[in-house]
Amino acid sequence: MTRFLIPFESATGETRVAASPETVKKFIALGCSVSIETEAGSRAGYSDQTFSSFGADVVPKGDINTWANADALLCVQTPTLTSFSEMKHGAIAIGLLAPYGNKLL
Repeated sequence: MTRFLIPFESATGETRVAASPETVKKFIALGCSVSIETEAGSRAGYSDQTFSSFGADVVPKGDINTWANADALLCVQTPTLTSFSEMKHGAIAIGLLAPYGNKLL
C-alpha cells in the first residue's frame, strides 16, 4: 500500500494545499493511505475534520515517524532540507522541487 503525506505548506503567503479532500478519497479508494499535517488545508478552505471525514489521517506538523514512513510526498512548495532528510530512501516527492532537484531523493 502506498503511503502519501501532504505537508503543511510553510512558505509565506502560500494558500494552496497539494490535494483536496476529494483527491484524498480517490487515493484511499485505490488502497492507498493518506496522512495530512494539521492545518495543511486550512488556508485553502479545508478543515482537518473534512480531510479526516474523507479518510485521511491528520498528523502533527513535522511528525518524524510520518515523514519516515511516507512513500510519496505531495507538496506545493519545496519542503525544508530537514524535512527531506526525514524521508526514507526511495520515497518520491511530487510538487515544486526546483531548489533541490533530485539530489536528495
